[in-house]
Amino acid sequence: MGAKKNEPRSPEIGLADSGGTRAEAKGAAMAMTANTVDVVGCGAMLAVSVVTTLVVSRARMSDGHRGGARV
Repeated sequence: MGAKKNEPRSPEIGLADSGGTRAEAKGAAMAMTANTVDVVGCGAMLAVSVVTTLVVSRARMSDGHRGGARV
């Protein structure tokens, strides 16, 4: 994971090394976050569609099919 603490190193190598590992860690974190958001978003869309279907069918049933659904 980069140079050991007791080894002398030039600032350029240190910056490149820390920047590289940070970028990799950030990329992995962003990929995990994107997957989580994708799953949550999919679940939310599914829940919204189910709730919408239930609300519309309830409205139609309570309305007795006289003039369509109340939204």
